[in-house]
Parts: sequence; C-alpha cells; structure tokens
Amino acid sequence: CRQNHGCSSPDHPERANYPSRLLDVGMGEDEIITLQSTGTFQNEEYVCLSHCWGKTRPLTLNGKTRAALTKGIDVAKLPQTFQDAVKITRRLHIQYLWIDSLCILQDDKSDWEVESGHMGYVYAGAVCTIAATVAKNSDGGLFSNRGDLLPPSRIDANFDASRSWLADKVNGFLERQIDEAPLNKRAWVSQERQLSRRIMHFGSQLFWECYESQACEMYPVSLPDWALPDPNSDTAKLREKLHHIADQPESNMFSSSHPHASKQGLDLNTYHAWSSFRDKYSKCELTHDGDKLVAIHGIAQRIGQATGDELVAGLWRSRIAEELCWFKKRPATEPTKWRAPTWSWASTN
Repeated sequence: CRQNHGCSSPDHPERANYPSRLLDVGMGEDEIITLQSTGTFQNEEYVCLSHCWGKTRPLTLNGKTRAALTKGIDVAKLPQTFQDAVKITRRLHIQYLWIDSLCILQDDKSDWEVESGHMGYVYAGAVCTIAATVAKNSDGGLFSNRGDLLPPSRIDANFDASRSWLADKVNGFLERQIDEAPLNKRAWVSQERQLSRRIMHFGSQLFWECYESQACEMYPVSLPDWALPDPNSDTAKLREKLHHIADQPESNMFSSSHPHASKQGLDLNTYHAWSSFRDKYSKCELTHDGDKLVAIHGIAQRIGQATGDELVAGLWRSRIAEELCWFKKRPATEPTKWRAPTWSWASTN
C-alpha cells in the first residue's frame, strides 16, 4: 500500500496536530513500554488502536498513573487488547503506538478537550489503525478463536453439476464481518474509521481496508466485486472525499480547481454524503452523552476546510434551512445533560 497506493502521502499530521503523547513499545521483545511526550519528536511514525472500552474501565492515564507509565510499565499488566496491539505494532517495525485511554489524561478536562479536538488528525496521521473489531472490551484481545473446519454448504441443483461449478456467495459479507461488529457500533469509531488511511480489522479473520483496496485472509489480493461495499454509497463517497481533502493544502481549499469546491465553496455531494453518515452515526452508542458532536469534530473540520462552511450545533450554517428538515425514525431518549438545542438532531439519542 505504501509503495503503490495514493494512501501514503502525507503520512504525518502537521506538528500542531501531532499527538501530545505516544507509547514507546520498542522494536524488540522488551517487556516494558513507556509513555513519551512528543514535544521533541520529529514526526516519528506511529500506529493507532481503535477499541471498545466496555463496561469494565481499562487502565488509563491519569494523575495517579502518569508517573508509573512514564517510568515504564510491564506489557503483561495491560489489558489483552493492548498487549496484542503492542505485538502488532512491533511486527510492523514501528516504535510508537497511540491508545486513547493511555495517551490522554482521563481526569484532566482541559487536556481531554485539547486532545479530542484534533483526534481526527491523530488517526489520519497514523501509518495504520489497528481495529479490535469483535472485542467487546479491552480484555477481548485482537485474535479470535476459530475452528479449523468450515461448515459445509448444501446446494440442491436441478442441472448437471459435473459440467458446472458452484460458488457459495455470502451476501452482506463485509457488512456482517465489520460494519455490524461490536466496535463499529460505537460512535467514536465512526470517525476513526472514516479518517484512518489504513485499517487492519481483527475479526473472525484479518481484514485490510485502505483508500484503494480491501482484502482479507480469504481474499488476500482483493475482495471480489460482490463482497465489496457499494462504491457509489454516500458513506463510501464521504471516505473518498475526506481522503482527498486531507491531501489538499489549505491554501488551495477555495481555488476553482479544487475538486470539492464549487463557485460558492460548496459541494452538494459532500453534504449528501455527510447526511448519510450522520443518519448512521446517530444510531451508534455513546458512553458519555456529551460526546455526540465531539466524536465527529474531526470529520466536520475536514468538510469545513473544503467548503468554508461551519457546523453549528450539528447543522451546516450555509444549509441551515435544509438541515432543519430532520425527524426521528423511532422513539429516542433524551440525553441526561443538555448538549444541543431542540432543533438539532444532536439533541436526541
């Protein structure tokens, strides 16, 4: 991918959007990893972990654990998913790993606000995102137990099978394996997946996803056409547009030659893609009600860069009349704390 695809440049976020902290996992089999401040880093490569926290709170960075993590912690003391992520990062020959719960101070509101504000850039700047797709919590690990034998398929055919061949086509293959997995039901993960350049999904098998290719252990070169998601879907189009926006210098965002700008700096297709994404996102689960808009801030930033528009309480300012035309498809609960005015879709769960 790094040699032959257009996913590779640039691999690093701007200095202002570089993670403040990274875990140094080393390049060998050292049992100790350390938390490092990146103030003196020169855009070193890193990998991100996308995971479910679950009902049990994993080890986190806070005022009490900061000194111990900076000094060094035994990998064996980490939750299983974190341990596996360390192994994969080392196998990729990359020294640094970013995990939200260990790289953002969880008991410091100001630190969390700063780091969450550019989290989209953190995932976009990573060489790759490791996705714990089927793990329901941090103890689930990346690697699934699977049988050595595949269940047989019975097909009743009314033709001469000796002169023909049959293929067992699984409808919704990618959707069932990835989209409907526990990880991708989480709201924060919607943004992580959209902005990551490359993703390794650890599920019933290993899946690969980048801007130009999707593959898995069953189809290591590329998924067949029937297994691929619809390239014309609004969700796929949004991911493609975010990729191009990320590679476009901000100084060129409003030039007439920019592929995502019309004369008014607007692109209806981008907004339509956003609307489809928003509808799916609104069904995702949040641990903290107040994160509804924060969890998609990175995507809103990218679209704002391309259009010159501004997201106001979840609605685009330039299209405020159209954006007000939303309705609930099913009964919805109200958040425990106020987070948006009642005219915004973000005001309901």
